[in-house]
Amino acid sequence: MSAYHEANIELIDQENVTSVNLEYLKRAYDHVRNRLDRTKFRRKMGIGRGDSWPVIMAGYVVNSLNRSADEIRMTPYAPRSGDEYFPTQANDADQA
Repeated sequence: MSAYHEANIELIDQENVTSVNLEYLKRAYDHVRNRLDRTKFRRKMGIGRGDSWPVIMAGYVVNSLNRSADEIRMTPYAPRSGDEYFPTQANDADQA
C-alpha cells in the first residue's frame, strides 16, 4: 500500500473501513493470537487504544487490486463485508 501511496494511488477508501474488535483480529490472524493479547504488541501494530479499530485487512488490498488498472488509479476501493477474504465471501462474523 505504501508503494501505491507514493505513486499517488489510494488503493483503499479508508473512510469506509469497518472497525474490528480484538476477538475478530485473533480469529483472522490466529498465528499471532497470543501476541495480540499483549498491549505492547497491539501498540506497535497501531491498535493500542480502545476496543475496536479500523484495520485494513489483507483481503481488502487483494480485492482492491482485482479491478482494471484505470479503476485502481482513479477510485479507491470501498471494502464491504466479506472482503476480508479473496475472493469475497459472505461474512457472518460479528465485527464490532
